[in-house]
Amino acid sequence: MQLETNPLQELAGRVRCGQPGAAEDFRRQMSLALEGMVRLALRKRSCLSPFEEQARAEADRLQDHGDGQLTRDELVRETASRVCQAMIGRLQASGRTQDTVVCVGAGPGSRAHQTVVSSARSGHRCQWPSAAGH
Repeated sequence: MQLETNPLQELAGRVRCGQPGAAEDFRRQMSLALEGMVRLALRKRSCLSPFEEQARAEADRLQDHGDGQLTRDELVRETASRVCQAMIGRLQASGRTQDTVVCVGAGPGSRAHQTVVSSARSGHRCQWPSAAGH
């Protein structure tokens, strides 16, 4: 029995791993769904989910910054775009772990510190086809 994979979940994993082009694919596939969710969040009066609270806060910031000049459709599109960008940023940040490596230098007692950023998190492997056999 083969389990079906969620294409957006798979795409989110590719973004998390830093695969080239994955963030743009994620943005393209999520934009329409997010616009509908933002539109609903802006209409609701109570019982807001964390996503809806985030969307409303972002819409309020946009309205304040734009002096209320955005049309409803522009507000929805721009809010969805910013929420999507925040999602991509969190995915990319969660895919990077940062370790400091101490390297022993040539001279006695000398040390250099180097920061290493790795895409592989514990229990999460990032693999995708490499370009030109690299």
